[in-house]
Amino acid sequence: MKKNLFFVLSAMLLFASCEVKQVEKNSTGKVLDVLVAANHGNLSQTTSMLIDSVFSQSQRCLPQPEHRFNMVKVPLAKLSGDKLFQAYRSIVKCDIGKDRKNKVFIDHDKWVKPQVYIVVSATCEDSLCALLRRCEPQIVNAIYNTEHQRFINLYSGSGGNSAIVERIKKKYDFSLSVGRNYRWLKEKDDFVWIQEKLVEQTDKFILSNLVIQTVPYESQAQFEQKQLLDRFDTMLCRYVPGGSQGSYAGVERDTSLCEVLTTYVDYPGSKYAVQTRGLWGLRNTNDRMGGPFVAYTVLSPDGKTIVDVMGFVYAPKLEKRDFLLKLESMASSIRW
Repeated sequence: MKKNLFFVLSAMLLFASCEVKQVEKNSTGKVLDVLVAANHGNLSQTTSMLIDSVFSQSQRCLPQPEHRFNMVKVPLAKLSGDKLFQAYRSIVKCDIGKDRKNKVFIDHDKWVKPQVYIVVSATCEDSLCALLRRCEPQIVNAIYNTEHQRFINLYSGSGGNSAIVERIKKKYDFSLSVGRNYRWLKEKDDFVWIQEKLVEQTDKFILSNLVIQTVPYESQAQFEQKQLLDRFDTMLCRYVPGGSQGSYAGVERDTSLCEVLTTYVDYPGSKYAVQTRGLWGLRNTNDRMGGPFVAYTVLSPDGKTIVDVMGFVYAPKLEKRDFLLKLESMASSIRW
């Protein structure tokens, strides 16, 4: 049962009727691949540049520039007649015509699953550009949510670690999807640290870390950025040591290096949640070790407990966006 969502230029939201779909085939594509179907050769330079900006701009809060998405451009005719393109996990169709209505239509699992199918329909290029600018956050969120669901589905099946899932559920009374190769690294009264180590080459490796802590809910101020960062710092200082004696992990506060971005998000089962992005690094040491982090701070359904789930990556010499996306998917999967 799904609801198709319209975004119109007047900013009014209209809901289409629900429909039941029986889709069995799995979607394809690499992490954060987005297929953009349009008559690209007929578009003005301004429209083409806007499309590139929406889908190929740099991802925020990473230590090195990486594109937000991997954009694949195809003509409209290719999408309607080629099952190879219809199998992409994330599809955006830019459809211009005098008989069209100005709207953005977001559907799910049209040809495969999981899949998000986004139609930006407009009477002219100016209307198309206005829709893309106005609805960019909703479009980006829909694509990210579909990527999250892909990994949640994987980690809930053969690609998951049922032993760690059970330990987390027993400790916290909620479930969390966890990748198969993670290991239980540390546990304290209110804290858990799990880690995955991948080796790409002898001189290239990736440490993907996920930490969880719970604190009693006292006030909404606990969701403000300064309190969030202070709480993250306390947790990392207490439980995540560095390699040299006396060193420990912490959140990077210097905004000249990277912004710290905190946004309110919809989170299943919670009335209040925020996502925080930024950089982390080691303190009290000359070791240059750090990377990006993403954290979800979620209020429990009974309103008594705050759960912080923080994923942080160390991947020297490698791009980090995709590794962080997998951690983000895990951190977004709490279910009570």
